[in-house]
Amino acid sequence: KFLPQMVAMVVPFRASMWCHHLILCLLAPAVAQKIFDGRYTIMNAVNGRRISSSSSGFRATSRTAPITEEHLWQIVPQDNQSHIIVNAANGARILAQSSSQYNQGFFAMSQGPIYQDQKWRLQLQEDGSFILRNLKSGRRIMASGDEKTRSDFGAIPPDGPIDRMQTWWLINQDKDEAARLRIELQDVVEQLNASASSARDLEEALRAEEAARFSLVREAHGKDVEMGRLGRELDAQRLLLTEAEEQLEGMYRYLWAVSLSSASLVLLAMRCRRPKALPELCSEASEDLLIGQGLGVDFGFRVLDSLGSHETLRLVKIQCPGVEHRDVEVELLFNGCQLTIQRRASHGVEAATWTKRFEFPVQDGLFEFKEDQMRLEHGYLHLVFRAYAFQSRVVRFPKHFALAETDADQWWDYPEGDDTELKAPVNERTESTASTSAKA
Repeated sequence: KFLPQMVAMVVPFRASMWCHHLILCLLAPAVAQKIFDGRYTIMNAVNGRRISSSSSGFRATSRTAPITEEHLWQIVPQDNQSHIIVNAANGARILAQSSSQYNQGFFAMSQGPIYQDQKWRLQLQEDGSFILRNLKSGRRIMASGDEKTRSDFGAIPPDGPIDRMQTWWLINQDKDEAARLRIELQDVVEQLNASASSARDLEEALRAEEAARFSLVREAHGKDVEMGRLGRELDAQRLLLTEAEEQLEGMYRYLWAVSLSSASLVLLAMRCRRPKALPELCSEASEDLLIGQGLGVDFGFRVLDSLGSHETLRLVKIQCPGVEHRDVEVELLFNGCQLTIQRRASHGVEAATWTKRFEFPVQDGLFEFKEDQMRLEHGYLHLVFRAYAFQSRVVRFPKHFALAETDADQWWDYPEGDDTELKAPVNERTESTASTSAKA
């Protein structure tokens, strides 16, 4: 049982290459005649895939799949130093037809007589694995990749090259533990290699981290030097800022005095401000909307400014269908009015009471209500205000004459019988009249 393994271990160290091949040739008939008693799993020496025959098909499952009855095979000796490989669960025999290659003509069947293409020669390899070569077609069983990824499982042509994916472990599940231990050892070696690679990567990462740390230390030292320089510059800037604040405080005091002196001028300018002239009113479509929710609904209104030929007018237009003249009441206010409309019910029109206070900001100017231009026509009420500017004037009493005062010129005494008209001097009467008219 262990003779092939011993040969594989001893020959590389103590025999020459020709002696090694000679011993294998001498032992090959003994291996071929070896009785494989028990049930075996046939596992690929590279990827660990196991040959299985079940209701789902003839395939090679992955090494991580659990071992079931469909993975167990009986290796039965035949003539010409060959064997048939029979599934222990369903009796299916593996065959590889001569007229096909790879997965074509490569399957397992459980019925019919045993033909030559169902017989296999088990060729021992140096590591104790076997190459399964068909007696008739010479095709060799191979499995590459993994079952879950892109892979191949079949029988390659006899003239194809031999590689490790064509070698298989024959593991006796009843008593042979050596192959299983070898596989486990290979897994441990792979894990150790992976761990060593990870350790190397970790060492490189630590070196890189140490280099980065050293670079950070140097950078921090440079930052400290830079911070010291910036601190000195900041102290200098603070001194400059203190001086600037003192200058700014003086400017504030100066500006405060200037603002107080110009406050009266600003108020006077606001009083004398006239409404902004707008383009001459040509039609209702050219008017600019200033205030209002728009027309089109009951008691909707618009407030518009227009520039006439000699004066600026502000028009308030209210939509009030079904309203008569007696339903409208306007109460005059400072720079505006309060409008009350009490519409009575009529055919198709409901009764309603609507009150709106129109007060224009003083910033827009002063407006006086023009009663003579208020009109109600076609369901619209028009209220007109005229913009005016306040004019300052001085009012004094006219010149008065007291009868108790004595005339110094004695002109009021005339000789008896004189027909001269009693009247005041011309120059005095003219001055009084002019003064009275000017002061009035």
